[in-house]
Amino acid sequence: MVTIYVEGGGDEASLKSQCRRAFSELFKNAGFARGKMPSVKPMGGRPAAFEAFRTAHKESANDTFIMLLVDSEEIPAARQPWNHLKSRDDWETPSGATDDQAQLMVVCMETWMMSDPAAFAAYFGKDFKKAKLPEVDLEKRAKLDVYRDIEAATTTAKPKGKYGKARDSFKLLGQIDPEKLKRSCWWADRFLAALKKY
Repeated sequence: MVTIYVEGGGDEASLKSQCRRAFSELFKNAGFARGKMPSVKPMGGRPAAFEAFRTAHKESANDTFIMLLVDSEEIPAARQPWNHLKSRDDWETPSGATDDQAQLMVVCMETWMMSDPAAFAAYFGKDFKKAKLPEVDLEKRAKLDVYRDIEAATTTAKPKGKYGKARDSFKLLGQIDPEKLKRSCWWADRFLAALKKY
């Protein structure tokens, strides 16, 4: 059994429900069987997710593997998640925590969504500008650039118009192709591979 403490979902119950549903869809599309689905706990902001993870890691039963999943916010200097979180957020690695327990969306969840422009196009419909989304080196793009790319691609899309995080993010996350995600985002591939170990 895997329990993931996730940054996201804000303070609203409806958004937290959307967050859980989106990850469930992603996991199902990635081949996780119904009885093997990881449990997702949306915690709102980054500090809340880390604190909830720390507490759960300390108190967890032996049959539960506890994970933290947060935006990296910045491009990690190396493929060492706890080192990145210490450098950027001054978070100490909890005693006994492994690298598999620290998972990063590099640089943010929207990066993952950009891995599947076809899903974006299907969701936003008419006048979505697919060419505005980059096709390579997604995890090397700064967060501000990611948001600018998505805004440029969606500003004139009909009927939805410009991308709105609260309105669109989780709906899109549940529709992306996990195979495209794994090919485009090393950190996402690492996350899904780690889930399958436990």
